[in-house]
Formats: sequence, structure tokens, C-alpha cells
Amino acid sequence: MFLMPYKRYSAADNMAADLAMLEAWPLKDISRLRFYGWKGRPYTCGLSQKPELVAALLPRGAELARRPSGGGIVAHGDDITYALVVPRGREICEMRARQSYESVHAAIVSALGRFGIACMLYRPDSENGAQGGLYACFSSPAPYDVVSPGGIKIAGAAQKRTRKGILFQGSVMPPGGVDRKELSLAMAQEFAKMLGEEIESIDFPF
Repeated sequence: MFLMPYKRYSAADNMAADLAMLEAWPLKDISRLRFYGWKGRPYTCGLSQKPELVAALLPRGAELARRPSGGGIVAHGDDITYALVVPRGREICEMRARQSYESVHAAIVSALGRFGIACMLYRPDSENGAQGGLYACFSSPAPYDVVSPGGIKIAGAAQKRTRKGILFQGSVMPPGGVDRKELSLAMAQEFAKMLGEEIESIDFPF
């Protein structure tokens, strides 16, 4: 599996590219994966959040874009960011949202494990509904997030479902010293294993 080298784009371009992957690119009926970087240190917020309210919480002049998926506020720049599009007809598309979320993050746990990084899925005693209002995505884990043994959140994601398939948008905050490209390749391999098929690696612009 060949992965494009990291390239950096604006937050608005990255969000537009991820949505285009879902809306325009399932035509070949193959799952697609994109890893990418960011120009500067922008922020993204979930679809249900109001950008004007989020912007009031951020440093003056910070770039902000709203994701087509859900979730909270994410500060980008140090994270490994990916977009995975799975066309309709796959088993994961028939799962409930939390089941598919668990499957994607279980693959990330396996990828991190290759590098000796101890982590696990967060399984609280009770699973509350999605958080409302304005909140930072990495401030506390949600059910099935990837966390360290001490409970520090390492990876989070959100998804958007349409008649064409599912878009997973995720961020991973790996410990220092891990080669980002090697970890990205391990994640891609684990995603392919999870889906039981090859995944096409793409870059933007398409």
C-alpha cells in the first residue's frame, strides 16, 4: 500500500477535500484513505457546533473550519489526521455508529501496539449520549476513544453517513519519537484488515 507524503493545506481546503471524498469519490466502489497536514495551527469544530461561538473561544486570528462530521473542537498541527471513506455495501456501514466507531479505533489500537505504545479503548461504566454545546475533543475521552493506561486521550474521531457511505474523520496524538509516516502506514494496513479489502491511498487535489 502506497501512501502519499504528508502535504499541508488550509483547514477549509482539508474539510472540503474530506467531504468531496464522500460525495464524489465512492464511484469506483473502493474504500479510500487520506492522511494530511495543516498550514499553521488551525482549529476545526463539529457540524453541530456554531462556528461563531467557537471562534470566540479561540486565539484572535486563528483559522477555524467546521467539519462535515460531528465531535468537538480540535486544535491541529501536532496530530496525525486522516479521512477514511467506506462506500455502502460494507459490513461496517450496516453497524450502528458506536459499533463502527469502535471498529475504527480498535484498528488504531492495533497500529499503535506495533510501536510498543500501550493504549486501549475507553469503556466507561455508563455510555452517555453525545456531548452537547462547545467542548474540546481531546479534553476528555468519549466511549471507544483510544486512551493511554492513565486515561489520557490519544485518538478521537467522528463520522458522517450518507446514502453513498461513511466518512470517518480522525486525529491521533501519538507519543513523541514515533515516526509519523510509519504509524500512518500501520494504520492504513490495520484499516484494510478491518474492512477485509485493499484501500486506495489518495491525496488532494484529486
